[in-house]
Amino acid sequence: MANLDSGHLVAGLLKASKYVATAPHQCLGGLAFALALLRFCKEHQVRPLPHIHVFERDSSPDARAGFGYSLGVRSDSGGLQVLHALGVLDDLLHHQEPARAITFASPSFQTLFSVPDSIPPGLPVGRLRITRSNLQRTLLQHFQQTGQQLSFGKVCTDATVLTDSASQQKHVSLAFQDGEQHTCDILVVADGVNSKIRSALLPDAKPYYAGIVTIAGRTDRLEPLPQEMLHSQVMLLAPKGVTMFLSSYEKHTVSWHISWYAPQRLAAELNAKLQDPNTAQEVHAMILKKAATVAEPWPTLWAHTDRSKIWVSNPMEKLPHRNAAPIVCLGDALHAMTPFSGNGANMAFVDAWQLALQLTSPHHLTLEAAIAAYDAESAPRCTAAVQGGSANIARWHQQGFAYHVTLVVYFLLGKLLQALVYLGLFGSKQTSQGSA
Repeated sequence: MANLDSGHLVAGLLKASKYVATAPHQCLGGLAFALALLRFCKEHQVRPLPHIHVFERDSSPDARAGFGYSLGVRSDSGGLQVLHALGVLDDLLHHQEPARAITFASPSFQTLFSVPDSIPPGLPVGRLRITRSNLQRTLLQHFQQTGQQLSFGKVCTDATVLTDSASQQKHVSLAFQDGEQHTCDILVVADGVNSKIRSALLPDAKPYYAGIVTIAGRTDRLEPLPQEMLHSQVMLLAPKGVTMFLSSYEKHTVSWHISWYAPQRLAAELNAKLQDPNTAQEVHAMILKKAATVAEPWPTLWAHTDRSKIWVSNPMEKLPHRNAAPIVCLGDALHAMTPFSGNGANMAFVDAWQLALQLTSPHHLTLEAAIAAYDAESAPRCTAAVQGGSANIARWHQQGFAYHVTLVVYFLLGKLLQALVYLGLFGSKQTSQGSA
């Protein structure tokens, strides 16, 4: 969360204000918002700068370092443009994974088509693949250089909107698990898909099950990485409605995800079995059965998979809700999308940028107007991203005749892309859509 003890917005929207951004899951959206807010305040010569205090639920910056995964940030969705504008992209490139392109393949690892890295003007890359921990660490380093405040191990248990009887201005009272209390004029909620604050204030704004279960794991260190993983992430379309996604992690290991349609209860049942050595083998056998048609390098990856780091999850979705001052959500707390949208991090970063932009805009005379403008921009953008992920789930988990039709269509699409690249009509120099 973030505190602004003094300062004001460009239009005099708030004075002696505090901002709070909650971000319990490695604080990506909350930190991006704080950096964007400071950037716009400096651009508009706001003095003194607001004081920002970010409250993070995890106990330390490395609390989840060993259990993370990599995620993608794209230029066609605006995420890379935001990171570039915040001045963090060059540092992030030092930690990027080798594979940026995306390849769709058959179970034999025959390439159906690859989406190349299309680089828009002004950016060094068109896509960035990076571990969540490296992304968080870099944002954290840049935030700490601002001299603002960050507290770890802060679990917010309650947020109450109060109205000052004299001024009639609203503020938010925050209670924490350790007994501390804080007051702020704006609460920016970025605590993920299962946001406790959103659930308390908007109990009906719940995420819903996307319909598929995902089993994921990660290999031990591989020297070298399989050739198939050196330059591309692989989305492998297997028969019987099974999809496998493979991506490098920390440049020397591979993370894998296997998904299929299943009842929501299955994830909890499989996770419980994984905790018991006597039943974990049942889950391992299920993994091998689902991936029975997948050729090398999958058998090698499975042989090197750390069995203690296999987990099962239920991807969730949520359409954006309308925010109400003085509390505003961003990222997964506002809208949840599955990894099949490929847009979760992108939407969070664009949310952070747009919220900071609207809060510092001289065109808004009230906080309510600024948040309404933010909602008007974010709602259609994020609704399209959520719905796109839903469509991809259906498209990539086909069975029977529909599955074979999908393979043929993707193969023909691959040939078309090759022709466009050969003719110079598509490729690394083409401009992608989307901007911060």
